[in-house]
Amino acid sequence: MVTVLGCVESQQFCNAQFPGGPACVSFKTSDSDNGASWLSELSLNAKQNMTARRIFTALSGANLYIVTTQLGANSMLVSTNTLFRAALSLPSNQWELEVESWFATGLAALQRRISKYVTGEGYEVSADSTASGYAISPPAADEQWMCENQITHRTDYSSFSALGDGSLTPGGGVNQRLVPFLEGMKGKRLGIVMFDFYEQPAELLPLFLSLLPANGVGGGY
Repeated sequence: MVTVLGCVESQQFCNAQFPGGPACVSFKTSDSDNGASWLSELSLNAKQNMTARRIFTALSGANLYIVTTQLGANSMLVSTNTLFRAALSLPSNQWELEVESWFATGLAALQRRISKYVTGEGYEVSADSTASGYAISPPAADEQWMCENQITHRTDYSSFSALGDGSLTPGGGVNQRLVPFLEGMKGKRLGIVMFDFYEQPAELLPLFLSLLPANGVGGGY
């Protein structure tokens, strides 16, 4: 006998600093429309709003539907005990074990998506995306606040964005405030630096190359 199992996954969020006292929104599924509704109902301030957006985005990519479809044939625990389409009898609570496994996998996926953001791994782009998918706007003030407080800072690597911080002047030259930074980086390891512009300023490349070891060994480029 085959029984169809249907699952509905929903979440509830509360704001302890809600005007007039702590308040919670109703249980809803974690799709994009409800995410916007949550933000509105919770009356979050700007910084809370940016943090919540990261959580809601992670939730939408770690729900039961995503978990089961990405696991494919391995989504069922019972499949690990099946050989040549035959298996031993199952316990009466097998369906509960399956749902618990999906839920645990979803929590792990949620933690992974959030930790990837916190450690500064950046944005993921699907394989079918075009190159324009990598073009992202500079962070807003509240996004920058969150990054500075959550991203793990490393001392053995340093990075900068030549375009994002206004280092290039309209005339194609190098902003002079970038020069002391580059000169101060001499002797230190650099992370990956990518210059993404059509006309390379004449001063920038020699200045960057001067930071690399003379023998070309040990520099990060």
